[in-house]
Amino acid sequence: ALQEDKENSGTGCKKRRSMGFPVNQKAKGFFFQENYEKAEESAMEGYACGSIPCARLAGHICSIKNRTEEAYDYLEEAAQKGDPVSACYLSRLLFRDAGNRMDLKEAAGYLEQAQKAGLYMADYDYGLYCYYGKYQFEQDREKGLLLIEKSAEENYRDAIEFLIEHSQDRESWKFRKREHILIRDII
Repeated sequence: ALQEDKENSGTGCKKRRSMGFPVNQKAKGFFFQENYEKAEESAMEGYACGSIPCARLAGHICSIKNRTEEAYDYLEEAAQKGDPVSACYLSRLLFRDAGNRMDLKEAAGYLEQAQKAGLYMADYDYGLYCYYGKYQFEQDREKGLLLIEKSAEENYRDAIEFLIEHSQDRESWKFRKREHILIRDII
């Protein structure tokens, strides 16, 4: 299906690019309005033109719609092209669905790819897995907290919320949460 999508819509790509039409921004706008049908349609237009952010968004939407196999395909293609956010999302899907599609080593490899690229979401995930000793990760609460704190320093909301619940310095993190600006450019 992925190859077919690319082959059938190559003609409109030049027109959209020459006009400077940001199809990935249009898709993200629909996504944040929770209009997943239009978001998916726009993401597919961008994906057909080779947009990695659109492939990532298409994978994310497929995941939301419980079309897991399609989500894997889109995210895997974008991750293999070097997109760390797709690699992180793919690792989340693979860990959640461990055993049904890939082994845990492959999931950990995608997480490591995202973490090596400096993605704070990946630091949070890796830290969480270490903190709780999930999947194949050895439990190491100290290492886990350090990685989660690193992610929180980058204003990752999930990391900040975790630290409010689990840290000795709760007031400091509560203050940071009040200052936190939701970053939507990640999707």
